[in-house]
Amino acid sequence: MYITKPVTSEELIVWNEIIAKCPYSEALHTYEWHNALKYSFKQMKPLYLTVKDDYGNIVSVMPCFIFQPIPMIKSLSSVPWTLPGGILIISEVDVQALIKSVCQKIDEIADQNRLMEITITLPVNFDEKIVNEFISNGFINQENRFTHILDLDKGYDFVWNAYNKRVRGAVRKAEKTGVIVRETEDEKDMIVFYKMYIEMMRRFGSTPKPYSLLRYLQISPIARLVVAELNGNIIAGLLFLHFNRYVRLWCETSDTNFLSYRPNN
Repeated sequence: MYITKPVTSEELIVWNEIIAKCPYSEALHTYEWHNALKYSFKQMKPLYLTVKDDYGNIVSVMPCFIFQPIPMIKSLSSVPWTLPGGILIISEVDVQALIKSVCQKIDEIADQNRLMEITITLPVNFDEKIVNEFISNGFINQENRFTHILDLDKGYDFVWNAYNKRVRGAVRKAEKTGVIVRETEDEKDMIVFYKMYIEMMRRFGSTPKPYSLLRYLQISPIARLVVAELNGNIIAGLLFLHFNRYVRLWCETSDTNFLSYRPNN
């Protein structure tokens, strides 16, 4: 038997330590990520659920958000923008009983908050049994999305040699020309990066993420901003998230005048 409850204040303090026990947890499941979204989007309220066994041990967790874009309209989402979220299983469990407990708590939360929709995206490397159990508890498997995964276990040389010759040649040319790559927490660099990012999103007709979110993440322990620079000018940048065994390339942009250097590569 399992009991699903909101996290206690003591458990929230060590939230990252708890989720680190799950081999497929990543930055999107951390306290810092949820706090960053709470800080940048006033319509989002983080909700942290724990699942405990009969002995009081935490065997699973489910971080999520209650989203209220306008008054009287609320929904629950594991992670916005269809990023991997969902439930994290920490130890051996009865998946059927576990998901039943989670769904019962979600139904209770839905009634209390009058939620109009519940959307759960699952993490990378999830167990297919989880999908089946959510479906058996009334959820609809609406769509499947994918992401590109690069295995880093074989080391730098393997990744480098996997690039085609033109990309490798462009990167070598950039290095000879004087392009350097550096990490930065300086807000001046973020401002330059964000202006470049806004211009890219304008060209693509996409909605940009707010500056406050990117800046919050830049100086957090779960993200790094890396920029490519030529003659003192930033020509590209990449804000990536990292936690546990996963690095997520989350937000990148380039100056269109220097694309021949493959600065993001």
